[in-house]
Amino acid sequence: MKELTERGAHVILTARDVKRGEAAAQAIREAHPDASIEVMQLDLASLASVRRFAEMYKAQALPLHVLINNAGALGLGKQIQFTQDGFELEFGINHLGHFLLTNLLLPVLKASAPSRVITVSSIRHIPGKGGKGARFDFDNLKGEKGHDPGITYNNTKLANVTNIHWHDFRRTFAGALLDVGEDISTVAKLMGHASVTTTARYDKRDAATQRRAAKKISVPYF
Repeated sequence: MKELTERGAHVILTARDVKRGEAAAQAIREAHPDASIEVMQLDLASLASVRRFAEMYKAQALPLHVLINNAGALGLGKQIQFTQDGFELEFGINHLGHFLLTNLLLPVLKASAPSRVITVSSIRHIPGKGGKGARFDFDNLKGEKGHDPGITYNNTKLANVTNIHWHDFRRTFAGALLDVGEDISTVAKLMGHASVTTTARYDKRDAATQRRAAKKISVPYF
């Protein structure tokens, strides 16, 4: 965020707790007096909050050149917790909230092209890189059959990465960009490792597999 303000960007910092968000913004202003930064309330554990934020942002008629999906829940304990909408908390915050937010802001991103969506992920979905890796059970995405907090987190990181790549399905991050003429980049940033970058171009060979997976991971919840 400091880098963005140093480059002259107007930065909107979202926070579940606006007071804490303002404190973070003030620290940046003190370090960089010319920083243009504002705080808006957003709780990714509430799909209603995500929708309110998107409407408030659109109402400001501001462009959106870079959307950074950086929020993440980790280490919530062995006892399963749920979002306001009844989803397992880590899956709801780390994936579903970002997924909905990005799709709601796509019209602004398209109008602001060239633009970019950056989703901060990790390599923990890879077995051996963060323990067991990801193990999707499509019948247990709400914790219906049990809860392993480590696996749950790893699953959310795999969901982040795979939705960046599933271009052919219009309700995934990259797929929804196919209607725009300009290139809109989508980047999955693996913490401490190389990024995975795609643009609004895709290979149709895996389209059927991609559609099936996307439908199971994200679409049923909206």
